[in-house]
Amino acid sequence: MEKEYQHLMQEPLKKARAIKKADIVIGIPFYNESETIGDVFKTAREGLETFYPEKKGVIICVGAQVGGKALDVINNISSKEISYNIEIISFLLKGKISGRGWAIRAIMEISNLLQADLAVFSADLTSFKEEGRIKGLSHEWVRLLLEPVKKDGFDFVFSRYNRHYFDSGITRLFVIPLISAIYGKRIAEPISGEFGISHRALFRYLQDPEVWLSETGYYGIDTFLATSAIINNFRMCEVNLGIKSHQASSGKIKLIFRGIAKGIFERILEDSDFWREKSGVLSYVDSYGFKKEDAPPSIDLSYKELVNEYRMGVNRFVYLYGDILPANICNDLLQLADCPREEFELSGRLWAKIVYQFLLSFSFGKELKREDIINGLLPIFLGRLGSFVRVLKQLQRKLEITAHNHSTPIIFNEAESLFSNEIELFLLEREDFIRDWNKKEKPLKPYLSKIGSWEFIPHVPLIVPQEIATKTGNLVRAQDIYKSLLDRYRTEFQQFISQRLRLKKDISSLTILKTVKDFMSNTERGFDKFLFPGNLYTVEGTEKVVSSIFRYFPPKKGFSLKEEVAYRMIRKNPPSNLITRLGFFDLPQLLRDYTPCDVLALASWSEEREYIEGIWDELRKTAIPSDFESSYIVPIVVSYSSFPALAEMKDQSALNRLTGRIVISNLPKAKGGEFPKIRYFTTIAKNIIEAERFGKIWEEFSKESDFGNRVINSLQGHWGRTPLSAHNIFENGNQRALVQRIIHMAERIKNEASEAGDIEKINLASRIEDLSSVYHLALTLPDNTFIPLSAWTWASYSFKGGREFPTPFSLHVERNWTSADFLLEYSKACGLADKPAVERKIIELMGEGRESEDLAHHLLGLEKEAERVLSDKLPILKEIPAGSLTRLTKGPIIEPIQDHWWESKFVFNCASVRIRDKIFILYRAVGHEPNVSYIGLAMSKDGVTIDERLDHPIFSPEEDYEGANFRDPASTKGCEDPRAALIGDRLYMLYTANSGSVSQIAMASIGIDDFISYNWNAWVRHGPTFPNFPNKDAILFSEKFSGKFVVFHRIYPDIWLSYLDNLDPPWPSQGQKIIITPRAGMVWDGVYIGAGAQPIKTSWGWLIIYHGVDYLRIYRLGLILVDLNDPGEVLYRSPNAILEPERDYEIGKGKGIYWVPQVVFTCGAVAASNKYTLDADDSILVYYGAADTVIGVAGARIGDLIPPEVRERIEASM
Repeated sequence: MEKEYQHLMQEPLKKARAIKKADIVIGIPFYNESETIGDVFKTAREGLETFYPEKKGVIICVGAQVGGKALDVINNISSKEISYNIEIISFLLKGKISGRGWAIRAIMEISNLLQADLAVFSADLTSFKEEGRIKGLSHEWVRLLLEPVKKDGFDFVFSRYNRHYFDSGITRLFVIPLISAIYGKRIAEPISGEFGISHRALFRYLQDPEVWLSETGYYGIDTFLATSAIINNFRMCEVNLGIKSHQASSGKIKLIFRGIAKGIFERILEDSDFWREKSGVLSYVDSYGFKKEDAPPSIDLSYKELVNEYRMGVNRFVYLYGDILPANICNDLLQLADCPREEFELSGRLWAKIVYQFLLSFSFGKELKREDIINGLLPIFLGRLGSFVRVLKQLQRKLEITAHNHSTPIIFNEAESLFSNEIELFLLEREDFIRDWNKKEKPLKPYLSKIGSWEFIPHVPLIVPQEIATKTGNLVRAQDIYKSLLDRYRTEFQQFISQRLRLKKDISSLTILKTVKDFMSNTERGFDKFLFPGNLYTVEGTEKVVSSIFRYFPPKKGFSLKEEVAYRMIRKNPPSNLITRLGFFDLPQLLRDYTPCDVLALASWSEEREYIEGIWDELRKTAIPSDFESSYIVPIVVSYSSFPALAEMKDQSALNRLTGRIVISNLPKAKGGEFPKIRYFTTIAKNIIEAERFGKIWEEFSKESDFGNRVINSLQGHWGRTPLSAHNIFENGNQRALVQRIIHMAERIKNEASEAGDIEKINLASRIEDLSSVYHLALTLPDNTFIPLSAWTWASYSFKGGREFPTPFSLHVERNWTSADFLLEYSKACGLADKPAVERKIIELMGEGRESEDLAHHLLGLEKEAERVLSDKLPILKEIPAGSLTRLTKGPIIEPIQDHWWESKFVFNCASVRIRDKIFILYRAVGHEPNVSYIGLAMSKDGVTIDERLDHPIFSPEEDYEGANFRDPASTKGCEDPRAALIGDRLYMLYTANSGSVSQIAMASIGIDDFISYNWNAWVRHGPTFPNFPNKDAILFSEKFSGKFVVFHRIYPDIWLSYLDNLDPPWPSQGQKIIITPRAGMVWDGVYIGAGAQPIKTSWGWLIIYHGVDYLRIYRLGLILVDLNDPGEVLYRSPNAILEPERDYEIGKGKGIYWVPQVVFTCGAVAASNKYTLDADDSILVYYGAADTVIGVAGARIGDLIPPEVRERIEASM
């Protein structure tokens, strides 16, 4: 992507170079806001001309790939309208380089080249006139955003708006509390979209190209800008711009939340070295200028709708929550899902705890995909927002009685108090978060012997009896049913991969995924070209697509309300919101354009929850079979701007089903994903099937008593939580019917195409048949790669903002299909129920409003205790992250000295020992003689400041095994990477003796008195420890264990352990064992590892800092803890790096020559005080080579490095 971006920027940067220099840049990133971008552009131009007429200005408009219309608006602005002092650069991004973040990066890069201060405006801003004044977007905003930069030297200017208390819930309940608590900075609107940046600060944002490959390139850009401003200690202020008027984007709240949450989580993880050292004291960003007193327009939110969204989300993600949250919080969430909406209270304290737990899982939970974690957090956020809305609405109702004329300011004050309290709660939970997470409850005992859990889809356990006796006495085992189904799925999968995709047997999982995705893409193109042409971003185009879908997938008759009954309903309960929203004056006028059933269907998307429930209550009491009739299912296409919720492509509402209508909208900007035509087709076709099946069920109810009650029960109870719930099995029935109809559709298309000789269409029909054959399939391969084959899953995942490949948590079809197969096959084998019997049970439960119940209880006799055990199950404990080392200086503490021939180029990898309140640092040095290493010495009293440094080496290559006589100047040689240990009255030094042809471990020693007296002639060379064997990174324990010395050393790529009777080389060749291996994959220590500093004794074990190298050859540091009495027992290994290259001198950037970039490498660590066994409050100092060029020092408390849970576990076992 970086190459693609650089290629894309060649032409815009060429234009910028022609301009040479500018004073001000106004940046306008856009999607395709053709209706508003012209006014935004003109306002920006007017601001430049009014307030900075003598300054050179450039307006840069960078748009998404689909932004052609908006670009035309910019390009069609007459040059006569633009001042001679203003230049324009406008262009579109392409391909994957097409998010808001990428656009802002492009704007910043051009601004940086022009050395100009920058102000950024969103492209959807608008203005309006009220009481003779312009409100909203104003040319004055240009001055307000840039004046603090130009006049007072601020680096970053945040915008702040007068907002209604229901506006910007994501910002106020999530982003602001999290940034305040983690980064210690209170920003009123950290992600407002409009901001100013000084040219001085721009390069800081452009230093790391890798950051843009994350969510920063998309919706995460604003959090990246804010947090980077904080960690770079920019001078920041905020200015009040009054009211923000822009095109509503309520239909995108879920997409926006996912992007923002992922973005801020990524930043927190990336900035952990910064915020871990923060004290938790909150500081505020300076306010600049005056606050505008414009009152914001009123905004309304329905807490009942938000609570309903929460309920559906919790039911969907209940198993994910079990992998992330403690059991008590999971229980709280489930209880909240069942409580009345009027009593729903997801507290700020609970919300803060949950956010931190999700953040920890996002950062360290390798078992879960990050998209799943973010998707799982969304419904909980909606619940928190719903609680906030409920509190204020209840206050509003009280004040309407007691303080009607003064209620608004009281509510605003209460809202601000709640927002401030949210921040306090996040701050309150911060300490626990930084200490990682609280103790988790012990895993529950195994299931009872008669109960078992089987999974076809990861994290979707199917709980059933292990075995069931038939009437004839035979035992049917669940494991046999499971195995037979798994074999069937595997065979179907392999046949599809080999015969349809034509892939070889040994092909990689990634190749399979990419090929499946290509298959979906080809189908999408075929749908768009041959079956469902039309622009889904317009109402007209969507009508064309929907008409084609209904032509190729004609619905059967359903059973729905008659028009006269619908009229009776709406006449008694006119849908006032709908009338207003569609621009009509009253119901009669509305009915000139829409039928009563149309109106009732549309009302479900416009009216409050109370309205819907009122209709339900009326029908429950009065509906009789004659109120319904057999009728065809009809589509209604509307604009998403009038019905934003439709943009989410949810299931149809209850009133849609009652009226036989399917309501569809066009797509908003930034929606649709990679397979929008597949998404529309499968969703609409599934809704047709569902409407038909509901009609059949209601026809069944019409033959029984209590018709109205049963119909409404089937609608109100249409949900399910467990995989084997009647709801999920019913949903699977919809999908099975859908597949059969798609197969028939493909046959018709193929026949028609054959008659016409249309080869492309024939191929498309064959592809549809292929997709139908595996529509239900998903398989987890041996390498733990999960591959779904359902077209529904791929389209749905991409539509909802998923990137790359669908995850187990993103699917429904495969989950429900395997669950239904398992249930039916088990029931049939036991003689308990066949397919018609299962369907009858589902209809029975639907009529009673009990569709959520688990069919395993009803059909298989499963005990309900099993379900309770599962819901309380804790995740398997993972390695707990260690604390980080903190750099103790801004730069290196030891650097090369040009005047010293032996250390003029590089000084790095050093041993360290504490002797008599002084720390001695033995470091590797390379000077004028190419590639020859010597060992030098520096001393420090405080461990940080170098008090003395010798001008000559203390240990030089003298032997052949040290390369003393090796004459090849291109080869490295000498005495490298010393490690030191004090044993008795001697200092033992293990070092890498590089002969020029082999690097091996050698040992030398010197008496302590001679050492501190600088009597270097007293060195005793003991020689190579493993003669002529390539080996490095040896550390020696300072104590014996059961009478033996212990050494860790590195035989590539592992850390090995040796027990020695004595230290005299050569050491024994037998009895070696591997103690630690690299971790798999692309982790920080996934390629090879090595022991680093000498062991330091703590109350919990011997602490060893080691190094790890990843696939990019970046060297980082981690820690291990081994048993006090047996170093062969590893008690803990940090899953995370505790120090990694970040600064220029570690990365290898900046002035000078760096030998090996991207390296932090340690050979020595000591206690910060003169103490042998360290406790939690004691600290260590770690000396490390940076980029194999200079030496740095970092430190940490033992209690911070070793997680509390680890220490407690070790203490309990002592």
